[in-house]
Amino acid sequence: LRKIGGRRVLLCLGMIRPYKGVPELLTAFSEVIQNEEGSNLHLIIAGRLVDSQVSPLIKKLPEAIAEKISYIPRELTEAELAGLSRIGNISVTPYRNILTSGSYYLSTSFALPTLAPNLGMFSEMVIDDDNGFLYDGTIEGLVNGIRRIAGMDPYRLSLVGARALEINSHLTPEAVSDRFFSAL
Repeated sequence: LRKIGGRRVLLCLGMIRPYKGVPELLTAFSEVIQNEEGSNLHLIIAGRLVDSQVSPLIKKLPEAIAEKISYIPRELTEAELAGLSRIGNISVTPYRNILTSGSYYLSTSFALPTLAPNLGMFSEMVIDDDNGFLYDGTIEGLVNGIRRIAGMDPYRLSLVGARALEINSHLTPEAVSDRFFSAL
């Protein structure tokens, strides 16, 4: 918490797999951080590491960017997931392709909005500027999405998170499983 200070916290939680776009997130976040508009941001990337590209990319970041990133490349306990979700302001899921996302459902259960590409389940579940935020799936679109979040009024951001919880409160693990398997 001392490292984060009063910054707005972007969370990328869950297994760090290649399809989840963490290298693209690091590129986009780095671009935003280099400008004044990103001075109020902090990124947390946490979860069991499966994408071998991520650690070397983080190690190569300049100190001014790296100090605004918390990287926890290991499996998290339920208490750690809950704690990180409570200090977060938004979930960032820059996936390249997707069927379903446990990270999305976790974030909504903590009233966190999600910044996600307009593809797969996100195009069905996220209503832009209502219960989350969509971008076009490009790095430039992700940069613009992060800038949008950085400049957003904190109260407005919390309202979008509350709406995410409201819209998805009926989604029990059983309901999500039924919907996922019926789609397959």
